[in-house]
Amino acid sequence: MSFLRTPIIPGGNFTWGEALHQGQRIPAQVVHFDNILALAKAIQPYRSRSGKPWTVTSWYRPEPWNSRAGGVSNSHHLTGLAVDFAVDMTIAQVRTLLIDWPGGFGVYPGSGHFHLDLGPRGRWG
Repeated sequence: MSFLRTPIIPGGNFTWGEALHQGQRIPAQVVHFDNILALAKAIQPYRSRSGKPWTVTSWYRPEPWNSRAGGVSNSHHLTGLAVDFAVDMTIAQVRTLLIDWPGGFGVYPGSGHFHLDLGPRGRWG
């Protein structure tokens, strides 16, 4: 599955392997691929601005993986519209970087991991 090393968007940093858990979670619906593409396009400018690598910890997460991860039943991960990641920046630096993020932004307390989604604007953590 060599496509897993391919960037989701041309010249982008995020790969299909990151979004699809190295090929273990292949969407059955085309709309989920479209959602992954939309999210990659939305987050790439922030990744570029950060100047640091983002380590994707979870992106597309259908059932049963969503439940196993403790995800809520209406999680945007279920449809490819959410990503969890770690980056070598402080919480304050990430908040400043994402000040104009139009969707959901969360901080997982004590973990150094962050959440972004293309749902309604919201903040937590």
